[in-house]
Amino acid sequence: MEKIPCSVCILTRNSARTLERALASVQHFDEILLVDGGSIDETLEIASRFGARVISQDPIFQNEKGGIRNFGGVRNQYIAAAHHDWIFALDSDECPTPELVEEIRSFVNAGTIGAFWIPRLYERNGRAITCTAGPVSKQMRFFHRAAVIGYIKEVHERIVPKPGAFVGTLKEAMRIPLEMDTAAIRQKWRRYIHLEMQRRRSISLRKLIT
Repeated sequence: MEKIPCSVCILTRNSARTLERALASVQHFDEILLVDGGSIDETLEIASRFGARVISQDPIFQNEKGGIRNFGGVRNQYIAAAHHDWIFALDSDECPTPELVEEIRSFVNAGTIGAFWIPRLYERNGRAITCTAGPVSKQMRFFHRAAVIGYIKEVHERIVPKPGAFVGTLKEAMRIPLEMDTAAIRQKWRRYIHLEMQRRRSISLRKLIT
């Protein structure tokens, strides 16, 4: 089957535990681009095996330990480096379903330039969790370079469509394995809280009230 002229873009750093599954799910895309933060596990070996192109995260967006301190800045790196105008942003532990891949193909082939929300479903033991107390999560992860300004915010970053750009929502969903390691979840939350506290230190009271 012909490859989809779209770049799959993934941030990685020691992501070997989940990366192979993610890359296997996007083999129908013409380009897989990894923006790596200095992985020392098998991440780069896996990337090579799946034919992914790898660039390094700009140190200006990293902290003193090599972790990302500016997620928006790093994600803007892959917008600039991608070979295709269509971009599908994927986390290293996420997998699009085959149905989502084909839905993305249909929009790329249709030529409608825009930015699209994608539903995200957690899964446990290979089964999607569809019955939850809250609404299904969705994020803007599929977009044409000409339809967006770029990513903003250092933490909880988001892509910003250009004024007047078409914005839609895809029907099919991405799958995210539910992380059951509570220690890993707490560590991730502590990291985000730390980054948010650092960001807010630079915000003056004058900025908050104006």
